[in-house]
Amino acid sequence: MYGKLYMIPCPIGDDGAPYDVLLEANREIIQSLDYFIVENSLSARRFLSKAGIGKPIENLQFAECNEHTPAQELAGLIAPILAGADGGFISEAGVPGVADPGAEVAALCHAKGIKVV
Repeated sequence: MYGKLYMIPCPIGDDGAPYDVLLEANREIIQSLDYFIVENSLSARRFLSKAGIGKPIENLQFAECNEHTPAQELAGLIAPILAGADGGFISEAGVPGVADPGAEVAALCHAKGIKVV
């Protein structure tokens, strides 16, 4: 059984706490994940630390996907999800999957029968 891909919104800017602008329901989802596809590992780690996920950032797995990621590498990014792990896509800022590499990852997941939330 496949895992799910969660599209995780990320506040624009570093000011304030993430849940000042994100729905509180995102906290439980973020806390449940150990695998993240991100545009930039450093800023994703900073976001997750501010989000107070309750586990060491060092124990999480990150795979980078940005405008420089070749299309043929996208399948490798979703391999853990195909293997049954849930994963999250975190954009640099805003809503993932609208105008960033998250759209390509979401499309590939749909094509493979992975639920995108």
